[in-house]
Amino acid sequence: MINILYWNAGIRTEEDRHSIRGENVRQKIIELILENNIDIVILAEYTFDMKLMCDMLSVNGKDFKTAPVPEDSRAKMLVSMKFNVELIRDSKYYFICSINNVLTDFLIAGLHFPSKRYAENRDREIVAEQFMDALCEAQSEAEHKKVIIAGDFNADPFEEVMLKANYFHALPYADIVENKRERDVYGKNYQMFYNPMWNFFGDLNTPHSTCYYDSGGAFNFYKHIFDQVIVSADMVKYFDKDNLKIVTETSSGVLADGKGIPNRKEYSDHLPIVFGIKEDA
Repeated sequence: MINILYWNAGIRTEEDRHSIRGENVRQKIIELILENNIDIVILAEYTFDMKLMCDMLSVNGKDFKTAPVPEDSRAKMLVSMKFNVELIRDSKYYFICSINNVLTDFLIAGLHFPSKRYAENRDREIVAEQFMDALCEAQSEAEHKKVIIAGDFNADPFEEVMLKANYFHALPYADIVENKRERDVYGKNYQMFYNPMWNFFGDLNTPHSTCYYDSGGAFNFYKHIFDQVIVSADMVKYFDKDNLKIVTETSSGVLADGKGIPNRKEYSDHLPIVFGIKEDA
């Protein structure tokens, strides 16, 4: 099993880095990696030195290396030394890497799309179009379509940028995605993705969301799932749905209150997600 962690850590500025909150977040990342036996870490809004994180993990018996992601990327990645990693495509808002060893070979993308507070839906749609073009090129070069995409989409699973065929085309039904694989829309085929994050919505189970945002105005959803993982049709059989979780606590304390609202004063305003990929389906 390959265990993957994604977190928008909320450490944006030099002031954040030198704050108690910054140190809290750094320690929580180490705890998350150790307690969940993580192999791949994708972080957004994390301005600490990634190599220093590798050194800190090495002291704890975990050997990681930094992925060759550009410094100005809004998402970064650490990878276990047991994997080979190659950067295939990148921009300010995303990266696409190839991951492989003797047992597995797949593409993994990390992203952090423009914020709802400073950008319109159309802005995210433009970046999504660019990303999907880059992903198609990466799949062609890799000669396979095994893809994992994790990040802060700054959109809920039900928004157009997540559902429309020419964007992420990410549906909540694994069987439909795996069987149909792609869909013809007005004469053009679009690949389909499976989005398991839909399963967290509603109030029958907790947590319901990865972030809380009281936007005011006529439409206010309050609890959002902006942080998501989606997988291509070829990866559905490898995705371990039973072990997908939104993390609200580690051994040293909680990341959210009893209602699942992130503790932004001590940590991040987003909660991390952890999921597993089977190496042999």
